[in-house]
Amino acid sequence: MFHGDSYLEFVWLSCRPAGPGESCVVTGPSTRGSVSGRVLPLARRLDARHLYVTDEYLMTQFIRANPEDRSLNYVWIPASDLLPLPGGWILQVTDKVRVSAGPMGLLFHDEPRWMPDGIHGAMVPEGSSGVKYRGILLPRGAEAGPGQEADPPAGELFLVEDMWSAAWDVIHVAGGVPPTGHARSRAAGTRQHRLGMLPQAPRLGPEEPPRSRVFGVRLAGGSPEYPSALVLLSKKYIGMSVLWCRPGGRAACVLLPATFADLPEELQLDEQAPLWVEPVVHTPARGTVHGAGLLATLLTYSPGAGLVYVTLRVPCPPGTAGLYCLPCHSECVECWAPGDSAACTQCPPGKLLALGGGLCGDTCAGDAMPGQGPAQGTCVACLPGTAGSGCGPCDPTCLECSAPGDPYACTSCPPGRLMSASTGACLLDCSRGTMPGIGLAAGTCVSCPATCRAAR
Repeated sequence: MFHGDSYLEFVWLSCRPAGPGESCVVTGPSTRGSVSGRVLPLARRLDARHLYVTDEYLMTQFIRANPEDRSLNYVWIPASDLLPLPGGWILQVTDKVRVSAGPMGLLFHDEPRWMPDGIHGAMVPEGSSGVKYRGILLPRGAEAGPGQEADPPAGELFLVEDMWSAAWDVIHVAGGVPPTGHARSRAAGTRQHRLGMLPQAPRLGPEEPPRSRVFGVRLAGGSPEYPSALVLLSKKYIGMSVLWCRPGGRAACVLLPATFADLPEELQLDEQAPLWVEPVVHTPARGTVHGAGLLATLLTYSPGAGLVYVTLRVPCPPGTAGLYCLPCHSECVECWAPGDSAACTQCPPGKLLALGGGLCGDTCAGDAMPGQGPAQGTCVACLPGTAGSGCGPCDPTCLECSAPGDPYACTSCPPGRLMSASTGACLLDCSRGTMPGIGLAAGTCVSCPATCRAAR
């Protein structure tokens, strides 16, 4: 625990297998560790034996705990951020500008291979001079059950940019950093993503005083397709970008475009108020009745506002739909309902979307034809004077028709011709027993009244 500005205090806990109602106990007096400068309110556990604290000069005290003799080893290193990675590796950010990754033992023992002539700074992409970063490892895959916690969990590594900007940009280190025992080449496997434009332009990260903070959180109650998210907590608004992993695991996970929401005025924090703590985000295991998209409930706390929760709805990623953003049927590219071959809104190349949407097919059904230009890939209604599959021309005696080329399939007639209700033909004169209609029946042949002489 922090004690004033100049030292830390540690206590040892014994957590042997306990009986019902028993818990860990303090096994001895506290141990004091001095620091230089003012310690920022930031301490992070790296693994079962290591933690670190950072001071106002962005120097990090790397602390190794030895439970065998209850001793502590200290190493001072230049680091504004440290992040544990799978396989015993660690990410180091120096002055928020230079990003490195390598085995934790190299850093703790101050190995020369970690310094500038080794792998130090090797992960900073070209052309990003002056950009400041924080490292965040987003968990992927199903949430571990009791007793199955990974330390640290496998995940996707992102470098969150810390700058004055109107955009929320991150760098994705594709596939994380594998424990291969050597550094990646400069910028290998990294891609920059713009998650969205910020409602305001805050400074991200632990600035003095910070205006916002970005967290990487696992989505409680989520699924392997949507395991975690980046959450931006500002004093005036919040933002969230969900990690999407395509089913089957063959493609890399990607962050979806960010969703933002302004905080109600009564929940907005003053400039001098402490920021929100790390949130808990819950997504329902199944869909909800509130509409399409991924529903997320965020729970967080600030001394100024107390405990609050906010609900966000994240739009579904491409190729998914419905109440929990489930995949469309394999015959659809896009759809309005998941898993339904009759709910397509866009078809694969070479297929045509039926008139009115729904089905994808090789040809268009009756009274429709393949669209051109902006309507390419869909079936559109036949032009006037055409009909049937492929929209063939009507018989010359018809103005409109129900079947192409058939003089007895007219549905309307050109000027000078009269529609025969009995045959569907357009006639120059009405047949015996009928006469030209008037009023609403104009343009058609109607039956003669009994009092009238039949027309020849």
